[in-house]
Amino acid sequence: MKKSSIIALLISAALMASALVGCGKEIESSVPDVSVTTAATTTTAETTTTAATTTTAETTTTAATTTTAATTKATTAATTKATTAATTKAPAATTAATTKAPAATTAATTAVQLAKDATANKYVYNTLSDEEKTIYNEIVAAVKARQATCTFSSAHDGAVVTKIYRDVFFQEAELFWLHGSAETYSGSVSSIPLQYKYSEADQAVIQKDLDGAVKQIAATFPSNASLVTKIKKIHDWIILKNTFTKDNYSADDAYGPLVLGYGQCEGYAKAFTYVCTKLGIENVRITGLNNKNLSHAWNKVKINGAWYNVDLTWDDPTGNTADFVRDFYLLVPDSQINNLSHFVVEEYTPFTPPAANSLDANYFVQTGYYATTYDSAISLMQQQIINAAKTKSQIAQVKCSSKEVYDAVNNYLVNQAGVLGMKDKANATKGCSQIKGVSGASDANLLVVAIKLSY
Repeated sequence: MKKSSIIALLISAALMASALVGCGKEIESSVPDVSVTTAATTTTAETTTTAATTTTAETTTTAATTTTAATTKATTAATTKATTAATTKAPAATTAATTKAPAATTAATTAVQLAKDATANKYVYNTLSDEEKTIYNEIVAAVKARQATCTFSSAHDGAVVTKIYRDVFFQEAELFWLHGSAETYSGSVSSIPLQYKYSEADQAVIQKDLDGAVKQIAATFPSNASLVTKIKKIHDWIILKNTFTKDNYSADDAYGPLVLGYGQCEGYAKAFTYVCTKLGIENVRITGLNNKNLSHAWNKVKINGAWYNVDLTWDDPTGNTADFVRDFYLLVPDSQINNLSHFVVEEYTPFTPPAANSLDANYFVQTGYYATTYDSAISLMQQQIINAAKTKSQIAQVKCSSKEVYDAVNNYLVNQAGVLGMKDKANATKGCSQIKGVSGASDANLLVVAIKLSY
């Protein structure tokens, strides 16, 4: 088995943990297509971007390299106790493995069975062979027991162990205390070292806080809420709570976005996975690159037998007044993001992701803001602007069924400045706040025509 020092593990964590943490609020998939000028205010087309618009080639970092002493209560003992906790558990783990005491063996068997039960309905787990499932269950059981070493019941090929460890780290958001590792194993492997991001005491506090966040989110669900509505509520709650950052210790796990109010793409994706898993919504986390070749993480969820993509990071706008939520990337098919703005990387996603080919549960389709003709798109956009002005929402958005409809609507908004008339009509409508400025924020890949509003 290939061995490494703790220092090497931490360096490895800087490469793999948190989806290789190179995502600095990810670059948008396209710049806005619309530019609108009003008589009173000139508003150029704003680039509806995430924080990574100002991100240059960033050095990949992780929790292991971004820890500061005063980040949050979760970091108090994380960097000083993780190694100690892991080390102090080593003798017990070694003794149990050596003596094979009946009680210890029974406990280990029970732990593996519990791990198996907990993963039985997860997509990635069900893509594995029987041998791979055994490795997966034994790693999960060892992490839950905070063992310093995961000793397998039998030796396995190192490449298989490497793959399964990465599956566990990326998919098991509930194991938020596990440190990532880019260690690559070769030959016959009978055990692997494990490192922990948080101390055992911090883990208990964080677990309580995470459970509280899930309860808060579930409390926002209307009675008899559909699965689409629940996903929308989860999506909005996480986005509105958070500020994007890479520079905090918990930004790349579920704790940052769900409790502390900050996160990066890895954290957003793990937070979404954490909540969905706790609430029984089948999901999978995808890791890859964006269209600027920066690492990026997003999710897929299953609704009525069909899979859909969800990207909370890119639905979280930034800016001086960016306290609203976009729905561009809420339940979209592969055809509108794969190899356009999102690129799956096998090294980080060592399984075949479920294909997402449906629009049936797409947010715009479900809410009726989905235009199949030019006339319906114009009508829906006017309605959306009026609705937005009544609540002082900062965005009006309509999805088009084809590139032809999308292009025609954008041509109308740009060349005929039709949106100015829409703004004036909204301002003349009873109950509407007065719109001062309008600017384009559309996305050609997703076929979403969007107008940002200021009051």
